[in-house]
This record gives sequence, C-alpha cells and structure tokens, in this order.
Amino acid sequence: MSATAALRPLWPLAALAGIAIFVLVLATMLLGAQIESECGSGSEGGFIEPSKAALADIPGNYLKIYISAAAEYELGPDGWSYLAGIGWRETDHGQYKAEGVTSGANFAGAAGPMGIGIGGAAGDTWATYGVDGDHDGKKDVYDPADAIPAAARIVKAAGAPGDWPAAIFSYNHAGWYVEEVTAKAASYRGAARAQGLPTGAAAVTAPSGLGTPSPPLNPMGPIIATPADHQARALGNWQSDNAIDIEVPKGTDVLAVEDGTIVALGGSPPSEGSGVIAGYDITLRGANNEYFYTHLLGRSVHLGEHVQAGQVIAASGYANGVEHLHIATEHGNPMKLWGAGATEGPAEAIGGCEAGAPVGPAELGKAVKVRTPREFGHLPQWAMAGDRPPAELDARIIPDALWLLRTYHLQVTAGREEGHLSHGDGTALDMVPEESLAGTQATWDDTTKRLAEDIGWIESCGASGVPPACPLKPWVRFVGYNGYPDHGDPAHVGENAHLHVSWLASGPPTAGLSPPHEWIYAFPVPEETTAPAVASEKPAAGEAAAKSKGGP
Repeated sequence: MSATAALRPLWPLAALAGIAIFVLVLATMLLGAQIESECGSGSEGGFIEPSKAALADIPGNYLKIYISAAAEYELGPDGWSYLAGIGWRETDHGQYKAEGVTSGANFAGAAGPMGIGIGGAAGDTWATYGVDGDHDGKKDVYDPADAIPAAARIVKAAGAPGDWPAAIFSYNHAGWYVEEVTAKAASYRGAARAQGLPTGAAAVTAPSGLGTPSPPLNPMGPIIATPADHQARALGNWQSDNAIDIEVPKGTDVLAVEDGTIVALGGSPPSEGSGVIAGYDITLRGANNEYFYTHLLGRSVHLGEHVQAGQVIAASGYANGVEHLHIATEHGNPMKLWGAGATEGPAEAIGGCEAGAPVGPAELGKAVKVRTPREFGHLPQWAMAGDRPPAELDARIIPDALWLLRTYHLQVTAGREEGHLSHGDGTALDMVPEESLAGTQATWDDTTKRLAEDIGWIESCGASGVPPACPLKPWVRFVGYNGYPDHGDPAHVGENAHLHVSWLASGPPTAGLSPPHEWIYAFPVPEETTAPAVASEKPAAGEAAAKSKGGP
C-alpha cells in the first residue's frame, strides 16, 4: 500500500465498546493537547483561524460551510476544525470517489460528504438531524451545505464543544476514529483571532480597501498550492509568487473576480504532453488591484475589454500534468480573498510550527519550516545499503528520512558527504530498494518510483527534477529519477541506479561540506518515528561514506 493510499478516508465501521475504547479516547485527548501546544492552535474566546494546511487541503466552499456551521451551532472558536476533521476522515471533503459520497450509500448505510447514516448499520441519523442548510427547500444529505450543518447538530447533541472526544466517538464508535479526527483537526488550526467567531458571509472577508472579489471559478475547487508554496521557490514577481493554484477540471469556466479592464494578454497554447508551464494568461485591472490568471486553455476576452464580476473570461487548463487555475493578486493575500479566512501578511510554511521535527499523521503534502536543532546526526545502521557506515544528515529531517525508508522499503547509498553535488549540506539522500527485496523492475517500481511519484515526480519532468516542470510537494527541492542523467532505475542507468531526494532549505545545496542551513522544510511524521535518538558524533576515524556517482 502506498503512503498516500494509507491516508485515504475510511467509512464508519460497526460500533465498538468497552474499557479499551475509553482508554483510547483518553489517549486521544492527550494527543490533541500535545499537538495544539506544539503548533500554537489553542486560545480561549477568539476565533481560531485556519492553518495553511487547512487552506491547502480543504476546498474553499467546504471550509466556509464548516466555519459557518460551527458558528450557527455554537461549537466554539475551533469547532469548525473538528467538523473539517470529520469531513476529511469520512470522504476527504467530498472528494473521495466511493459509493455513497454523491449518491446511494456505503456498505454501512452512510451517505454524503459527512458520512451520515440513512439506514442500515449506520442507522437513519439523517432523519433526526438532517437540515436544509442552504434554504433551497430540500434536505440533501449529498449537499455539503446541508450535510455539514447536520453533522454540527449531531456532535452538538453528543456533547460538543464541552467534550469533543465523546462527541466524535458518538459520530463513529471507534477509538482510532477519534484519534485521527482529533489529530487532523489540530493540524487544521492556525492562530487565534481576538475579535471573535465570524458568522455567515462575514467568515470570508477581503483585505481592507481592496473590495470583495467574487470567486474566480464556477465551480470552485480545492486549493492545491498556496503563496507559501510559490514563495518557497520564488521567481521574483507577484504573478508567480503571490498566487494560489485551484484544482479544477480543464475547461472549467474562469470568471472575472471584479468589474475591470483586461490590460494584458499573453502566453501560448498549452502542450498537454510537455509537463511544463504553459497556457494563455490574462491580466485584469480592477478598482484597486490587478489579477493575473494563467494556464488557460482559451480566452473569451480581448485587450482593453471592460468586464463585469462573474463574467466568463476564459477556460481553465493545466500545467505540470495537473489540471488547475493559477491566479495571483498584485496586492493582498489571495488566500484571504478566496481561502475562507486566511490572515494577510507574509506567508509561513504550511503548518506554521518552527521548533523541532513536526509531529502528526504522516502528510507528504504538508511542509513545516523547522529551525532547530541546527545540527547533523547519523542514520541508524539498518537504514544503510550494503556495508556503508551510517550516513550523516541534517538532524531536522532524520524523522522524515526514517519514515520514508520504512514506508517505501528503501535503504540509503549516500547522505551528507564531500564532493557529491548537493550532498554537502545534509539535505539530500540517495536511495535504493531494501537489499532483502528482489532487484526486479517491479521492485524498483513499487519502492523508488512509488516514492518519486508520491512526492510529485512525473515521467514528463524527469529531465528537470524541479518545479515548475515537476509539481513537487512543498518540502521537496529536487527529485532525481528516470530521465535525469545518472539517476533512475537499472533499466535507465544501469549499475548506478538510485533515487535522489533533496529537501528544500534556506540556502542552495552544496557539493563541499557546509554547516546546517538556517531552516529546512520537513513534513510531519508520527511521533514514534521521531523517538529513536540519533547520534551526532562522526563515524570512527577512517570510515568514509560510500558515494554514488552523478549530479544532485
């Protein structure tokens, strides 16, 4: 099973009971408190803003409903995060492709984006708690505007916000379910806002003086890249750096976000097989801001044309093999405009924690800027291929490395070492399948290639290995695999076969030995992965790390 498959939503199971469940629920309460203290999400009174992880993970329309439903049913300043945690665990916010999400019911009789029972083992909870949340005259369990408020009613009746573990347990009678929802909710919470809990339309506001732009798409989709993601690999212009990417099928209607004038047209027809940045672009000038749209399949406006908010101006396209719209704002934070409540100002790393290795459910799509401990450590002997001595690595990413090695059944051929391009700063690993596995093509595909693909590498970007050609996860700087010189599986490079992965840090990679960077991005891993102590002493004198040939 791939790492991403292991994180897919699960559906309600049969009820469990007894002392063991009580113990699990109690452990969950302690886990939630720990994650909150590390990420700074707790506060009494004020509204808890969505974290960058929430804004990247939750579709904008869902986040707005989670917030408004929590306000309507008085679930407290962080109640929306628990609703979102349930929505993630049930159907990945309606994005899970399974029976019952948009029609019918699953094996237990649960239905809709919040997995509410409509009969069978799950019971007919909808008959009791279903609501017409959007006031369209019908109660639709498959409509998030109705299903999310209904979920809010369910947890409210079960004790929220006074006892969230009990309320979540009543939603799905399983201790593991309480644990995962609680942990996800914690990761979704950002900073506190003192002015209190927003309600209704007030939950989404624009920066002062910039008006209230309407949505750029119909329908909207999930935000898959934030300004933080773009600024991690800044190109030095607002069109690239102050932007969000919204995942929608190509050909989706792209809308003018406010009344204004088309002041620039550019770009070229996208080439679907190229895997690189392409497509038409449009610049719209409004009353107090400019907006840049790109990766478009086509345009329906001309230079100098005056347009109205909501008018169709283009069709969305694709880039890097991903169908989406890239939209940037010259002023203000686009997450504030279309991300359902993000604060303005300099973007932080997704997740926000900056001290020590991030802890939580493993999430390859999440990045945290880690500043301490600013030192090197060594991997354990089991992590090394052949008779190589333990490789040195930046201590802040050792938990990531150990999780990747265990999850994808890999071993290391090179870590921090001198004279090996991009390995001198301890931010890179070269990896091969575990020696216990057969060295077949199928083995390489199920280990190294699977990891490369899970972190954003695609066949068409192999010669580059970096964005924008590769849609890499936000903590990844470079992936060297099939198509990059001297990197890849045996069928591509022969005896020097290996996968190279580099983590993104505050400075460029080096070939000569250099001190640790000021900060480095890491992705969260379960706490047990971070537990083993890693020695910081060097190997015994005379030992030298075995090196693989090639570039970065």
